[in-house]
Amino acid sequence: MTSRGIDKLYTSSILYNISSFHINQKENIMSDIKKKMGKSIAFAEEQRDTRRLEGFAADLFRGKANFDLLDPWYTQPEAERQKVEVLAQKFENFLTARIDPDKVDRTDELPPGAIDWLSDHGFFALKNPKKYDGHELSQTSYNKLMGLNSSWCGGITALLSANNTIGVGFPLKKYGTPEQKERFLKTVGKSPSGFSFTEEKAGSDPSSMEAYAVRIRDADGNVIGYEITGEKWWTTNAPLNHEEFLAPYLCVVVKTVDKPEDIQDENYKPVFSAFFVPTDLDGVGIKQRCKFQGLRGMYNGIPLFNRVYVPKNHLIGEKEGTGFRIGLEALNTGRISIAASCTAISKQCLLLGRWWGKTREQWGKPLGYHELLGSGMLASGIADTLAMEAMVNFTSGRLDQGFDTRLEAAICKVFASERGQTIVDNTAQIFGGRGYETASSLARRGEPPLPVERTLRDFRPERIFEGPTEVLELYVVREGTDKCKRMGETVKYSKDWGKKLKAAAFFPERYLLLKFPRRIPDHVEKNIDQKLYKHAIFVEKNTRKFARAIIATYLRYRTKLMHKQLVFDRLFWIAAELNAMSMVCLYGTLLAEKYGEQFIDLANFYCYEARNNIYQKPLFKSLKKNNDALARKIANALLDGAYDEWLKEDIISFVHEHGLLK
Repeated sequence: MTSRGIDKLYTSSILYNISSFHINQKENIMSDIKKKMGKSIAFAEEQRDTRRLEGFAADLFRGKANFDLLDPWYTQPEAERQKVEVLAQKFENFLTARIDPDKVDRTDELPPGAIDWLSDHGFFALKNPKKYDGHELSQTSYNKLMGLNSSWCGGITALLSANNTIGVGFPLKKYGTPEQKERFLKTVGKSPSGFSFTEEKAGSDPSSMEAYAVRIRDADGNVIGYEITGEKWWTTNAPLNHEEFLAPYLCVVVKTVDKPEDIQDENYKPVFSAFFVPTDLDGVGIKQRCKFQGLRGMYNGIPLFNRVYVPKNHLIGEKEGTGFRIGLEALNTGRISIAASCTAISKQCLLLGRWWGKTREQWGKPLGYHELLGSGMLASGIADTLAMEAMVNFTSGRLDQGFDTRLEAAICKVFASERGQTIVDNTAQIFGGRGYETASSLARRGEPPLPVERTLRDFRPERIFEGPTEVLELYVVREGTDKCKRMGETVKYSKDWGKKLKAAAFFPERYLLLKFPRRIPDHVEKNIDQKLYKHAIFVEKNTRKFARAIIATYLRYRTKLMHKQLVFDRLFWIAAELNAMSMVCLYGTLLAEKYGEQFIDLANFYCYEARNNIYQKPLFKSLKKNNDALARKIANALLDGAYDEWLKEDIISFVHEHGLLK
């Protein structure tokens, strides 16, 4: 778009927004916004963390490639590094000697004594403070153990991550009163625990939650306890089987009410609270232990609560209303852990691909030397794995130093799970029929029992856990574009004309300022290999272009932008690629000093591929010119049944057989 076109867009948008303001408007800003957005989105807006976002990813949305935040690269203190090395070696010995992952996959059970060993060696208290008998590991150290575990057995990973990332330990450690920590944390760290949040109707939209805790009061009206009622879905570590609990304790998040009918009241404003619930209390039961496509050996199921009484001191923090925030904060660290697991699994797959690519010969040469498999799959896979590890290590180090990682955690989780899924799928493709055959079946005829098929099944939920890809993309872009949103709402809704005009001027002023380049600091330039420095310049230039594109996109759609999810997807991937490129430039340089020049080539290749993703997809161009409207028309037609006759032709339709569609 030309500068004249941009100016016309600004002028028309600002005039449109100002003219839409009515002096006699009676509703306040938030109620008007709620009307337009809907109840669920309005709830999410009310619950979001409104602290100013900090960090490299946040600055990308402001048009600043802040390389100062990446350099110097965070290095783990030597004492802690040595400590976790000893723990990791002990853990590796346990896994290889006592855990047969193929048997766990067949039986869907962990071997006898495995949970006792993990308990005895403090693996259910990896992050708990030392004073409560925990290992007090940093996120960086914790990632090392989860990565090691993920490369071997998914069931153990699920057991430990569900407990250490959140479970009961995190809520108590972060929000519990001193008395609650003293009373419960040591006990909780000796066994698996679970976190009950999701429900049948409440997944990514917690406003639909129906489980509740009724306040129980004494004769003077003081709250002395709560009665919890409801059904929770997919609580990892809750059931041992259909009748017995594995977890002695659960953290249960429910809405807090004075009477059950409050849940259905349109005027009820949700108050989410988190409770420490022993599973041996009257009224606690199990509906079922769930079975899944992969991650066998994961004890996940549906706990039931029927008027379960807990005293007031089981309200975590002894303060109502913190349950939703506890979940959000735990998810932040959980996303980093998942990205670390995805990185470890990707490394495992690349080693499998390397072996088979050298061993298996077809059409006169080994598979890996055929361009589609070697250059097309293996090269791109190892480059993406380098980017994953760079982002995970940077984000973990930032978290360990107490800095804001909300955007970085979400970005590296989406990036690692999406690119990791491609790597896993490509590995199965490289192995051909062997990639679809189980390890035990391969072993029966004397072939190496390589778990490519199991890895394909186990990896799939990484794109769902701790926030599905689609939800996290929306979250990142929603948070990154918050300033534009607030300025736009001020223009449209504020009754203060001074504020309206100042907000309207933000867009053209900001756009023009983003035209001017920023100099990359000298110390950063010195710490990036010369062959990679051109990519840092590319990031700086295109970060400013990205921020300008956000402004133009916001002015194009205005308040409708919140519903343009395909646009959000494109903005997300521009930010993700710029974020990854920046970290790869510095991380690749560091690895080259440790391992050799081949890491400069690898980083260089990743950055060129990222450039292609940005411009050849092309992400920037499709922000303005796309087929979104036609795609919506086709999707609506599909949903309305316009294609049913064709789709049913020559197949036996499951949904029609079950009477789900007429």
